[in-house]
Amino acid sequence: MKVQLAKWGNSLALRIPRECARQAHIKAGDAVEVEVPQPVIYVCTQ
Repeated sequence: MKVQLAKWGNSLALRIPRECARQAHIKAGDAVEVEVPQPVIYVCTQ
Protein backbone atom coordinates (compact mmCIF):
# COMPACT_ATOMS: atom_id res chain seq x y z
CA MET A 1 0.00 0.00 0.00
CA LYS A 2 1.31 3.44 -0.88
CA VAL A 3 0.89 6.24 1.66
CA GLN A 4 2.10 9.82 1.61
CA LEU A 5 4.63 11.27 4.04
CA ALA A 6 3.88 14.60 5.69
CA LYS A 7 6.25 17.13 7.24
CA TRP A 8 5.94 17.36 11.05
CA GLY A 9 8.36 19.95 12.41
CA ASN A 10 11.83 18.86 11.27
CA SER A 11 10.66 15.25 10.87
CA LEU A 12 8.48 13.25 8.51
CA ALA A 13 5.22 11.61 9.57
CA LEU A 14 3.82 8.42 8.09
CA ARG A 15 0.03 8.36 8.08
CA ILE A 16 -1.34 4.85 8.66
CA PRO A 17 -4.81 4.32 7.17
CA ARG A 18 -7.56 3.41 9.68
CA GLU A 19 -8.12 -0.08 8.24
CA CYS A 20 -4.39 -0.89 8.46
CA ALA A 21 -4.29 0.32 12.08
CA ARG A 22 -7.37 -1.76 12.90
CA GLN A 23 -5.85 -4.90 11.37
CA ALA A 24 -2.58 -4.31 13.28
CA HIS A 25 -4.49 -3.62 16.53
CA ILE A 26 -2.78 -0.24 17.03
CA LYS A 27 -4.15 3.17 17.98
CA ALA A 28 -2.92 6.73 18.47
CA GLY A 29 -0.32 6.84 21.24
CA ASP A 30 0.84 3.22 20.83
CA ALA A 31 4.58 2.61 20.50
CA VAL A 32 5.97 0.90 17.39
CA GLU A 33 9.45 -0.26 16.45
CA VAL A 34 11.06 1.32 13.37
CA GLU A 35 13.90 -0.48 11.58
CA VAL A 36 15.80 0.85 8.57
CA PRO A 37 17.74 -1.92 6.79
CA GLN A 38 18.47 0.09 3.61
CA PRO A 39 16.69 0.64 1.28
CA VAL A 40 13.45 -0.18 3.17
CA ILE A 41 11.72 0.96 6.37
CA TYR A 42 9.88 -1.53 8.60
CA VAL A 43 7.28 -0.39 11.14
CA CYS A 44 6.49 -3.18 13.59
CA THR A 45 4.04 -3.40 16.46
CA GLN A 46 5.46 -4.36 19.82
